[in-house]
Amino acid sequence: MENIIISESEKKEICKELKNGFTSFFHFSLKLIEDLSEENNNLKFAVVNMQISLELFLKYYFLMIDEPERVFTIKNRNRRFRDFSEVLKSYYSISGNNYYADKKNLISILESRNDIVHKGKYKKWDDDLANYIITCIFFIQGNFKNLTSETLLGTQYHPHKLSNNWTWKTGSSKFARKIADKFDDEPLECPHCYSRSLINKEIFEFDDQGEIENYQCLTCLCEVDTQIHGALIECCECNKKAYYVDKLNIQSDKTHLGACFNCGNKMDLRHCENCDKFYFHDLQEEENEFDENYFCSNDCVEVFKEDYDRLNKKNADTIENTNI
Repeated sequence: MENIIISESEKKEICKELKNGFTSFFHFSLKLIEDLSEENNNLKFAVVNMQISLELFLKYYFLMIDEPERVFTIKNRNRRFRDFSEVLKSYYSISGNNYYADKKNLISILESRNDIVHKGKYKKWDDDLANYIITCIFFIQGNFKNLTSETLLGTQYHPHKLSNNWTWKTGSSKFARKIADKFDDEPLECPHCYSRSLINKEIFEFDDQGEIENYQCLTCLCEVDTQIHGALIECCECNKKAYYVDKLNIQSDKTHLGACFNCGNKMDLRHCENCDKFYFHDLQEEENEFDENYFCSNDCVEVFKEDYDRLNKKNADTIENTNI
């Protein structure tokens, strides 16, 4: 490859233009996907727009990591952009096995776009192609987030309109299974849209708050808080860490509501006052209770009693010394 020299100011300007370009086509593609179906031509337009977004993004990507020779070439002493097929090939030559998208899937988008633009050829519907476009959404989002810590889609407080589209729902669920499998994990069922697309944000996320401790649905983009408002524990039925506990909503009988995002099991739980664990109290032979507090085991009761007696003695001593 030629040695391409670009000043920092020129690089900044080119990156700005490329970013404006790929984000615009990215969001327009999403709008088309919201109403994507066999009954309209949205797939045709989504293919063209998604390919443009992908091409501009990869050029932006290489400039941001200071590898302009993968974007530009010299011809007749003039600098020009490389063909996209070269840029795409170059990306996979350095990225190896990419978690987000297979090279052949992105090539299919390029070939379909060329057939539409240059030959006017387009078959009305193609399930595989629709799925490739959805995969490309995650490809761009994932790489862009890793590159800049920015996001193209933020966390939603209510299910995104995309989740109403069957093609997006099936495609995003398929991607969630694929990406989770890379980390020896499985997606859970989202409590907001009921797609099996809920995954740990350490694996993949759209979050714009910079928090990765929770879970996020790749279909509706909603987040499930497993740190402050809720917790995930092992389910007593399926034995997977998928049972969600509503930590802050304590019932009158000191139980907490919950449900398994894997098998659907629903049982109330209690919170152990000693070790802070949530446990399925109905599975105990007898309730471990002391001074109107509940415990997951006899051992925890005994530890709590020791601390309780020690604290009472300390308080009594303090009162006695005060009276003296």
